Amino acid sequence: MDHRKYLLSLLLVWCAFAANAQTATFLSADSTTMALYLSSDWKQLITAGKQAEGAGLSFPNLHLRMGFAYYLTKNYTGAITEYEKVLEHDSFNQTARYYSCLCYRYLNNDLMAAGQERHLDAVTYRQIKRAPFSLISAGIESGYKIAQNRDRGNASFTRVGLSNRLGNKLQLDQSVFYFGQYIYSRYGYYRFENKDVQTEYFGKLSFALFNDLTLIGGYHYLNTKYLGNTYHSNVGIGGILYNGKGFDLQADVNVGNIIDEHLSQYNTKLSIYPLGNLNLYFVERGSWMDRGSTDNFVFHQTIGYKVSNKLWMESFATFGDLNNYIEADGLYIYNAVDNSKLKLGQTFFYQLNSHVQLQFNFIYERKEEALRAVNYNQHSLTAGLLWKF
Repeated sequence: MDHRKYLLSLLLVWCAFAANAQTATFLSADSTTMALYLSSDWKQLITAGKQAEGAGLSFPNLHLRMGFAYYLTKNYTGAITEYEKVLEHDSFNQTARYYSCLCYRYLNNDLMAAGQERHLDAVTYRQIKRAPFSLISAGIESGYKIAQNRDRGNASFTRVGLSNRLGNKLQLDQSVFYFGQYIYSRYGYYRFENKDVQTEYFGKLSFALFNDLTLIGGYHYLNTKYLGNTYHSNVGIGGILYNGKGFDLQADVNVGNIIDEHLSQYNTKLSIYPLGNLNLYFVERGSWMDRGSTDNFVFHQTIGYKVSNKLWMESFATFGDLNNYIEADGLYIYNAVDNSKLKLGQTFFYQLNSHVQLQFNFIYERKEEALRAVNYNQHSLTAGLLWKF
């Protein structure tokens, strides 16, 4: 009996010592991070916060301070991670909701930002200045394609797009297109001219199922007039997008008929943001195309980086047989008369002000004629304007 009393006494002493040590550690972490917060030493605050978390400490003020430090150093994914730890215990914390909303906006993820907005109170919501049903952006782009082939005229295309917010969980993106190109045929000494004209409509709905999971559904219609015939093509898009911390992972399927050819395209896409913002990002996309009689794999790689305060650049390359290739969640379908085997490009984004973004795009394509074993080069220049509301 005395032996058990002795062990119990030791256990109580140890628990008291551990509790005092933990209290001392908590007080030290709280006072240290508070002092760094008041002195605006954001990098040291992040370092001290990581050390506290490594020691097993977790309390709301620690995560709020770290989240704000990440936010001011423009590591938006890091800030979101800290604010989510606050929201796990206090789902109505307005500071965490407000700054999470701003972080998602700076990551160009308006749908996730809207998911945070619906938890804001009336006073905080007024700071956002965004209605649940509203326009997100409107844009136009127009391009000119120069074909280095005497039997192919230069092509032109135009796209007009509009993005709408339909509540705090649903987003609608729509576009209409026009494409035109002259194709020349030769029979003996005679040269015939045929125009390939195509008009298109695209619509995509994105539904935020959870804070980090989005369902995607879309439809693309193409009306093609060529050689006196009119073709109606229809493509459906369905997929799922997971928003991780510093990365996004998407899987989607495109199924339809393009000018009487059935196509199924299966895509996986990984986007990585190593700095927690859009100053540097990588996008890799693999696509398996099944056309019934033939199938092939297409790989796409994009590297985006910030050049200056208002200028971003994207370098990209697409490898594989791009006949009827579907890109950007079904927005672009490459179904020209001649097939592309390689596509390299460079895009410039210039933020003129808080509302206007200018875009310039240069693309090189290695093309192959549809009816002859003739390869040629095609260069294109595209200019665009995006207005963000």
